[in-house]
Amino acid sequence: MPGIIEFPTIVQQAVLGFADCFYGKPQRRHFAEYLTGLILAERKTVAGINREFADTTDQSCLNRLLTETDWDVHALNQRRIDAHQQDPSTKFHKRGVIAIDNVLIDHHGKLIEDVGWFWDHAEQKNKIAHDYLFFNYVCPNGKHYPLEFLRFRKQEQCEETGEEFRNHTKMCCDLIDYACLKNIPGTFTWDSYFSSAEVLNHTHSQKNEFGYYRA
Repeated sequence: MPGIIEFPTIVQQAVLGFADCFYGKPQRRHFAEYLTGLILAERKTVAGINREFADTTDQSCLNRLLTETDWDVHALNQRRIDAHQQDPSTKFHKRGVIAIDNVLIDHHGKLIEDVGWFWDHAEQKNKIAHDYLFFNYVCPNGKHYPLEFLRFRKQEQCEETGEEFRNHTKMCCDLIDYACLKNIPGTFTWDSYFSSAEVLNHTHSQKNEFGYYRA
């Protein structure tokens, strides 16, 4: 039975801090529902989150917040990163580490945007999934948090839509460019999958705000 009757304190604080990223009280309420669901719901889908609340609107309202309304996800993400800079324990540091990797998120439907068949080397099988490239910031004290992510699109899909196809190497370089553009300090790291000459040379070509090479 649904049991959530109020938002956790941490969610209430987040809604106050990010209030101006949304238009009006309904959007802020659905933002709070989504955050609460990501923390507490057993199933992190829109329907699964909606079912967790004792008193809520139709699930289509939360779905529209995530897919149709025009709030700026990049502005929200930057606000989150800026908030980390106010805390000495999560603030960027020259001895920080910027870790890049990719991950497959399993799905069960083939009609979901950008899903496809991918080989999972960890489970040694093909699966229907989204393929995300992401990077996290790791502070010297061990605390860490995500910075940004990109979703991979297969070449045949890009050809159908007329988009430019970008493989994992290009996308990895895009994430490196993002960190350099934002002057995020730290050492880049990744596993052997991303250790191509193109990625290494691209990193070495970047300089920080003091003119030193990022590699």
